[in-house]
Amino acid sequence: INAEYMGTFGKMSATWMFIAALVSFVLSWIPNAPSYGKLGLLEHGPFGIKMNARLAWFLQESPAFVWVAFFFLTYGGTVSLQTAVLFVCFLFHYFNRSFVYPLQLCDPKPYPVILALLAHGFCNWNGYLQGSSLVARADTRWELFVVGVLLFACGAAINIDSDTRLRRQRRHSAPGTRYVIPRGGVWEYCSGANFFGEIVEWFGFALAAGTVEALAFAVFTLNYIGLRAYQSHQWYLGEFKDKYPKGRCALIPFVF
Repeated sequence: INAEYMGTFGKMSATWMFIAALVSFVLSWIPNAPSYGKLGLLEHGPFGIKMNARLAWFLQESPAFVWVAFFFLTYGGTVSLQTAVLFVCFLFHYFNRSFVYPLQLCDPKPYPVILALLAHGFCNWNGYLQGSSLVARADTRWELFVVGVLLFACGAAINIDSDTRLRRQRRHSAPGTRYVIPRGGVWEYCSGANFFGEIVEWFGFALAAGTVEALAFAVFTLNYIGLRAYQSHQWYLGEFKDKYPKGRCALIPFVF
């Protein structure tokens, strides 16, 4: 990979990703904007066309795994130890999100086709961008790298643990119960525990990678799923009213 070309391409793509983060944040506030799960309320028109949720998650997330796996298999023998670890971190997340998480979904609602298509396009773009930028990156200071990888690992643990706890609760809830108040782990401190974990993951990854491309992805993640965590918090308050824990934050424990 030509480092000079990748520097130009990476900075341009990162700039567009920062812009995309802002655009997605604004569009998410539009009434009846397409969404999924408990926030997916629109049932009519082009945004109301749905598909199998498990298939949607696989189709939309797997391009990121495929692109980064391609770069790792092609250039893995030439990269530094730091970069190899970053490749493994990225592939671990997207293997779980593409192949494991969809199969574990508990009676998922149909998923909007438009969201699956948009996410598929984004994951193609981001997978190529992150994979190519990892190959072209220079090593960062080891202390920053270690702290970043530890943050990534903590975020991944929170994300997977939160998803597991919520899934277990739903499976053991009373027949006919669609939604429950999440309990245990980081759920006790915020309504978006799984989202919080993923945001920590990618900011840790950005710190360890030291690339503007990784930072752009972390900011995009914060904007997109951070807003979803806030909207979920408002939904929980409206759905469960006085039963919902009063001291629980929306996204960041003890802060927001």
